[in-house]
Amino acid sequence: MAIDIIGVTGTNGKNSVSLMAYHILNTSGVRTAHVTTALNPFYSSMPELMDEVEAQGFKTVLMEVSSADIEHDVISGIQFRGAVFTNLVMVPHYHYKNFDDYFKIKTKLFEEYVAILSQCKNKFAVVNVSDPWGIRLRERMAGRLNMITYSTTHSMADIFIDSHALDARASHVMVDLFGRPVEIAAHAMNKQNASSILAAASTTVALGVDIQNIVDGIESYNEQAFETLDESHLWAIGTEEKGNEKNSFTI
Repeated sequence: MAIDIIGVTGTNGKNSVSLMAYHILNTSGVRTAHVTTALNPFYSSMPELMDEVEAQGFKTVLMEVSSADIEHDVISGIQFRGAVFTNLVMVPHYHYKNFDDYFKIKTKLFEEYVAILSQCKNKFAVVNVSDPWGIRLRERMAGRLNMITYSTTHSMADIFIDSHALDARASHVMVDLFGRPVEIAAHAMNKQNASSILAAASTTVALGVDIQNIVDGIESYNEQAFETLDESHLWAIGTEEKGNEKNSFTI
């Protein structure tokens, strides 16, 4: 399979990270799909759906992956090139007895689906090391996947912004990308979305997107445009047209 499939998992942030990375990739000229793992009724399996996405000419898929999807093997048969870990927060209605059980399910995406089962080249993991469970995941996956870390608290991460800098009344904020300071318009980043932006930036770096294209994508992203979508986009093929060219695919 020539398409790059990236699984995004974590308690919070799967949707915002996926949509941000989706926007950056599409505005960079990479035809990209955003897929939830709530199966489309027209397809019997996720691999069948991925075959259809590839047949329509898409190059990359951002797939939101829940713990239930991993636990019940909904994603079985998918060749993931990479995976993103946002955070781990225990939610009362979850049936896991403790954090260790919950974490074990999340790590299966990285340890099994990406590191072992996937035959893709240049496989990678993007991990939030502001989260203590992200630090544990980084340690578990060291040497097994190419690793990109991001953080709003740890300056040793590959991609970092000091969350305190977001309080400043400045026109731009400074993000550290692999030791390179990069300015991003302040209107595009705040404390609520900073972690998701860093995750999306890390993911698109791993996929080879130019730094300036990433900055442009972040600054042009309109979160409200996605908030207006109704739930039907989870069940139907949709397109975002640029002139006569269909450049995205959302399920």
